[in-house]
Amino acid sequence: AKACLSLIAPHPLGVISGLAVGIDQLAHQGAISQQRYTAAVLGHGLDSRYPKENSYLSKRILNSGGALITEQAAGISVSSASLVGRNRLQSGLAHTTYIVESTHHGGTLHTGRAAQQQDRNLWIPRSLRTELSEFDTLEHQKVTWLTDESHFIKQLIGIIDGHKLLL
Repeated sequence: AKACLSLIAPHPLGVISGLAVGIDQLAHQGAISQQRYTAAVLGHGLDSRYPKENSYLSKRILNSGGALITEQAAGISVSSASLVGRNRLQSGLAHTTYIVESTHHGGTLHTGRAAQQQDRNLWIPRSLRTELSEFDTLEHQKVTWLTDESHFIKQLIGIIDGHKLLL
């Protein structure tokens, strides 16, 4: 995620991601440090934070002019179903979904599937092709298997115009 963020830093792109530990954290922190717009999509109501260790990050997102977005009412706790809904919302808000990492059974697959159903661009590093081979078999013309950083940059330049990129 850090390498990806350094590649997009010179371009006027924002980040839409979850608020999970790991890639989501890095994406939001990178966007804030580059003074880019960032929005965290939550799988619970706005009155709670999950995971708790990202409570401070959610405040930084808001203080930087970003947003916390959810379709869950106050008092609703995180659940498997609400996280799948969060992933659908993330891809729906983004022009392009870039899967940085995932396993064959990872939650990120829900985001990729939602991007396909919503006819959104889906970028996946070729190094993940074995793990995410289901995206080879689905009929979706907007899946791009990225070969390297230069391929990423060429694709990136094609979408620059204030669109949001989901990491």
